[in-house]
Amino acid sequence: MHSYKSIEGWRNVFWVICFVLFSARMSYAVNLGQLIVLALEKDPVYKTRQYNALARKALGWQAGVGYGPTLRVNMRYGDGRESLQLLEQGSPVEEKSVDFYRPELLFSLVQPLVDLEKFYLAKWGASEITAAKVELRQARENLVLRVCEKYIALLVAEENYRLAQEECRSLKRQQEDAAERLLIGYGTVTDEQSAQARYAISLAALLERQTQRDRMRKELEEVVGVDIVEKIDDFPEGLKLPELAKDAAYWENIALQFNSGYKLAQIQQTASKEKLRSAQGKFLPVVDFFADYSEKRPSQTLSDYGETRKEAILGVRLEMEILSSGRDSFGLVAALREARAAEQNVEAQKRHLLSTVQVLWLSLHNTLQLVGHYAAAVESSEQFMLSTKEGFLEGRHTLLDVLNSQQEYFRMLSQYRSSRYNYLLLCQQFRNVLGIGDDFDFPLNIYQIAENKER
Repeated sequence: MHSYKSIEGWRNVFWVICFVLFSARMSYAVNLGQLIVLALEKDPVYKTRQYNALARKALGWQAGVGYGPTLRVNMRYGDGRESLQLLEQGSPVEEKSVDFYRPELLFSLVQPLVDLEKFYLAKWGASEITAAKVELRQARENLVLRVCEKYIALLVAEENYRLAQEECRSLKRQQEDAAERLLIGYGTVTDEQSAQARYAISLAALLERQTQRDRMRKELEEVVGVDIVEKIDDFPEGLKLPELAKDAAYWENIALQFNSGYKLAQIQQTASKEKLRSAQGKFLPVVDFFADYSEKRPSQTLSDYGETRKEAILGVRLEMEILSSGRDSFGLVAALREARAAEQNVEAQKRHLLSTVQVLWLSLHNTLQLVGHYAAAVESSEQFMLSTKEGFLEGRHTLLDVLNSQQEYFRMLSQYRSSRYNYLLLCQQFRNVLGIGDDFDFPLNIYQIAENKER
């Protein structure tokens, strides 16, 4: 009897543990930081840009070490036949021949002393290494922004779906109340039909919002690289929206210092100048230090008598290519055009950057004011909806008035919450333009982040 009770007790404990684990699984929510970590591990677009940047860095190192010494070894082995004719006056021609083999070994060391082509090519390589680092940071910033955009879009879709459900339930209750009031003689057919029509429209809107939510979830899963079965964690309830301090000129200066795209354009302009100087260096002489060592071991030749011949030489030589079929000339023209294109690209990037900063700065200020207006509108529309419902019960308003006030309330509530999400997204876009959006402690005070960057 005692053992039976023990088994029952352990069984109850087991079911309690299962229920707790299941509840924890159902209540678990994935947040923005976790999604970004997953995207950094799995997003193929980010991985592609990452590998391209690493390849660019390797090519920069390749150009940088081109000014170093070069050591070559050349080994040859050949079989040959040597003939010798002895001519003596009044005597027949006597010919001697011998088969031999000749192994040869040659070591050659070359160190450029004055080679402007390789020198500026090495400086170009240093610029490419720096550009690769900036490109890696830009790829990370763009991925963080992509995840934030999809994340907030899903939050908006989830919120719209939830509000559509709430509105649909409310309209269903009003339809049932209208039908019940009609049965007892207090309602009208018009009220019942209006409630039925609004409820049918709400069902269609609910389905549309559900489709939108599912589509946003799939788009987020595409960026993250995994199927998201957990609940998406929202921002904290009552989150205070970060306000934007300083004027637009201050933020323009921050963007010119840290924006990845503009910095990359500047590095490319410097690299194009180094490449142009390298192309010009091809028309100048090259001075090298060289050291050669050779060793030959012929076997039983008629001239060398099988002696080992060793030779070593050190020196400085000057070389200059006189004719290259126009190849270097066209290379110089191409480098000159690339340098001018890079200069124009810097100007274009600067104009676009300053314009974007101004537009986002204005959008942030206007959107923050819009959030305040929508908050006031939600409060007013809620009061109007409640008073309309009371007036309907007192006979001062029709059911159509109630439905219209309710529809206006849910519309204002949706726009208010969407505007808050839109403001948070604008904050992340602004951080990305400023070049301070590579972290995902979101949202943060933008002014504090900019100050930390400047330090």
